Amino acid sequence: MEHRLALLVDGENVAGRHAAELRRRTDELGSVRVCRVIGNWQGNRGLQWKAAARRWPAIEFVQRTGRAKNAADVALAIQAVDLLRDGGLDGFCLASADADFVPLAQRIHRAGLLLYGFAAGNCSRALQTQCDACFSLGECVPAAAEGSLVELIEQAILARSGDDGWANLPSVGNYLRSCTENDAVTHWGFSSLSQCLRKLGQFELQDVGTLRRVRVAA
Repeated sequence: MEHRLALLVDGENVAGRHAAELRRRTDELGSVRVCRVIGNWQGNRGLQWKAAARRWPAIEFVQRTGRAKNAADVALAIQAVDLLRDGGLDGFCLASADADFVPLAQRIHRAGLLLYGFAAGNCSRALQTQCDACFSLGECVPAAAEGSLVELIEQAILARSGDDGWANLPSVGNYLRSCTENDAVTHWGFSSLSQCLRKLGQFELQDVGTLRRVRVAA
């Protein structure tokens, strides 16, 4: 039987560039019934995650309240406890490396549910020991995991962009080359990355001095 899972993401410590990998890995573990990303989504904050949600409509954004350093942690814990109370799940996927979630992990296990951990970077050893399995989120998603050139380029932009959503074009090109055996752009028949982006029509290009930038079109 396929496990029914809830994915809770600490959006202030796990960047949106990891969204595609999170989706792929959690789909391998079971059926994700709930997908919530907790953080501060006001104004231009969290643009990487907002862009990722265009490809992953199941994402729900939860606005953390307060300005305390651990406000997102508290909001995530509340979401988890509410889901535990409601029932209907076989396990949780927790995307965070924070040891502060150890008590939450213990609560999930007391309820008899599975817990999978995902960390971008070093995960707390204390949290790792509480997880049934813990996965490290890498920086590169192989091209074979993506369904189209558009999705691969979007992933590259997310991986290399700042909070404003813009990424330097050369950096995006380097990412694409590192994730594919062949040059993805020329493989699809384009002479350059700039030409490819213009033809696809789903990206914005901007010249800042001698530097060209790109972002996913709104």
